[in-house]
Amino acid sequence: MNEPNSIPENPPPRAALWSAYVTGALSNGMTDMYAVVVPLWALSIGLSPTEIGLIVGARSIPLMIFSIHIGVLIDRIGTRRILMTAAMTASLMALLYPVTPWFSALFCLQMVIGFSTVTGFICGQTMVGQMAQGDTQRFGNFTFASRFGTFSGPILTGIIWDLAGPWGAFPFIFVWGLVLFGMAYLSPACASTQSEDHPKPTWRDLIPKPSDYIRSFALLGIPAVALAVGVTLLRSTTAGIQDSFYIVHLNSIGLTGTMIGILIATGEISSGFGSLTAARLERFMAPHWILIVFTALAILFIALTPLIAGFIVLLFVFQVLRGICQGIMQPVGYSILSTAAGRNAQGAVMGLRMTGTRLMNTILPPAMGAAVEVWGIEAGFYVIGGVLIVVLLLLSVGIAQSPSFPRRQDGKP
Repeated sequence: MNEPNSIPENPPPRAALWSAYVTGALSNGMTDMYAVVVPLWALSIGLSPTEIGLIVGARSIPLMIFSIHIGVLIDRIGTRRILMTAAMTASLMALLYPVTPWFSALFCLQMVIGFSTVTGFICGQTMVGQMAQGDTQRFGNFTFASRFGTFSGPILTGIIWDLAGPWGAFPFIFVWGLVLFGMAYLSPACASTQSEDHPKPTWRDLIPKPSDYIRSFALLGIPAVALAVGVTLLRSTTAGIQDSFYIVHLNSIGLTGTMIGILIATGEISSGFGSLTAARLERFMAPHWILIVFTALAILFIALTPLIAGFIVLLFVFQVLRGICQGIMQPVGYSILSTAAGRNAQGAVMGLRMTGTRLMNTILPPAMGAAVEVWGIEAGFYVIGGVLIVVLLLLSVGIAQSPSFPRRQDGKP
């Protein structure tokens, strides 16, 4: 396990860190902007709950397959080229949504959008991983910075949706993506991990290699990596629920797009502040137990949404509490992965993490859509949340019995 709150021996240049932070803010913000307007667009054209779940889950399908390849490619040729391509793609695709009212076309668009927006975020994670040297505080700062995008993006897109509909919201996302492209173009070399040692990419680099996947999955043989990836997979379920039936449920009880956007933004900014406390919390609690405990709490806070949906104050309280829990988990997980993988495999391990995340985000929305059609939307929250809590309890038993995870910070059992 990583040394709690460790400090890098050679602090990275401030300009390089800020470039990574802005990348996280813009790319993560774009992901959440799509998360708000796509379900609203799907509702407006009359798609069923199962179809909405499939569309939301579709954006994770390519990432399940190619996240590792993207991470390896970042390690091999640097982030700048990949980030510029991903930003321009995510930007241009936004203009196609208002003229795409068909399920099959939206399904395909979502796969392209999910791949491009999250590729940008993987680039930001890799930048910080190579500069932070396992320091949880650096990762906490990155998570905090990334929340500025996810705080402002949903609010702005929700307001624009209410005022101008899809022809206002989607072009706004297009402009946001152009800003990310410009930032990538101007980023300093040390921030983009671009150096003379990185060869110019060829067409062969674009083809996934089985050997890269084998080496990346071999990282799961490290207990710390396996735990961080597994818990990240469970942590991502709350985002999958929020990006699909949380929005649908709130819309069905009369909340406007603006109010939904504000609720989501509240959770995001709370997550940012929670991330700043992660390094301090490691002084009192082992990192693996931080992941387990706060993942369980985050799942609980969203699973109980139907119980408190009629009380707007409680909706905000639960979003704040869930955001804090998610914010605490994220930098701790990054730090565990970064330390265990080593400097030369930062992209690969972040790609591995993203593969697990997207696997769950692909499976969960359709599964919840089916649960909603069988039991109703309120019971769907309870059933999915209960199953996830049980999985975490079983994982906790295994960790408690494993010598790879000490109970105390001094490493003793």
